[in-house]
Amino acid sequence: MIKSKSYYTIGVDISCISNPITGIGKYAVEIIPEILKISPNVHWIFYSNSVPLDFLNLNHPHIKFNTFNIKVKGFRFLWAQILLPLFLRSDKVDLFWSPTHRFPLFLSSRIKSVVSIHDMTYKYAPHTMQFISRFLDYFFIPFAIKRASCIISVSNSTARDILVDFPEAKDKLFVIHHGVNNKQVINLSPSPTIDKFYNCEFILFVGTFEPRKNLLRLLQAFARLPSDLVSNLKLLLVGSNGWGNISTHQMVKNYNLEDKVEVLGYINNSDLEFLYSRAKFLVFPSLYEGFGLPIVEAMKFSTPSLTSNCSSMPEVAGNTALFIDPLSIESIQKGLECLLADESLLESLRFNCIQRYKDFHWPKAAFLTLDIFNGLLEGPK
Repeated sequence: MIKSKSYYTIGVDISCISNPITGIGKYAVEIIPEILKISPNVHWIFYSNSVPLDFLNLNHPHIKFNTFNIKVKGFRFLWAQILLPLFLRSDKVDLFWSPTHRFPLFLSSRIKSVVSIHDMTYKYAPHTMQFISRFLDYFFIPFAIKRASCIISVSNSTARDILVDFPEAKDKLFVIHHGVNNKQVINLSPSPTIDKFYNCEFILFVGTFEPRKNLLRLLQAFARLPSDLVSNLKLLLVGSNGWGNISTHQMVKNYNLEDKVEVLGYINNSDLEFLYSRAKFLVFPSLYEGFGLPIVEAMKFSTPSLTSNCSSMPEVAGNTALFIDPLSIESIQKGLECLLADESLLESLRFNCIQRYKDFHWPKAAFLTLDIFNGLLEGPK
């Protein structure tokens, strides 16, 4: 808990909290309410260039919102670089936190600052990014790393990636893993689209439909599976459309998988948890991840993963997953066959999930994050 001064003012850019919620948005939605529960003597100001989701179901005495509804992306960029620093200065903010990995260029040097770095995709998997996003990250992530008073990395893997190019950041870099909502919610009334899978055997993919998530190789591998393994099995694809003009429906059609693959698109969290709880396993063959939140979300329901042997995924999945080479269709295929044919292995991985998911705890992540804020605000001026 922050103390000493009667109160501090912390500003947070919550522009990432809008529909559809992706990984960084989920991070903010989950961790911010937990931080607010343990910071009663902090004044919070939440800034956003778009209308945020109504996610703050809290009883906190000091909260202010300063939000806009800017629909043009270029204007959102100008808001973040020009208007946001002006608001932070006029509101006399003591500390600014960016839950995303970008940072205002003209932030006052008087204001302490924290940035959360979720991945280094722009360097380690640039071919999986849209050109404009890669260009902006190439400039803004190094700037944020150099300028921030403290850096939060969401995994040891991402921290190592940061230190390769920025070894001078070591003393201000802290690893705080994502959490998972430990509250077990049994969805007794999923939407009709989801309810039809109640008595269906399926495996589940969760992620944005974009090149980095490796959907093409997954579908190619799935199409090669022996018919006896998939006679009563479906592959469900859950996620919002990203960049790259990926036509998921067309890919499914190209491999004659219309009867075996269902493209569900973006679904609400309640329906997603229902699918996690019913899936045989999660298949997550991403080319690169800074963390890999779906792995832990599935783990909560004792659902193991088939995931990649690179970046953060072995660190996060631990002994709850079977690992594959995401660049090899044959490796993905063999992994699918192994988990579909070996029920004893699947059961062993399920058992491991029961203990491991408890290592990922949002209240713990919130406490550690607030402790960083405290160290900056109460440390040497």
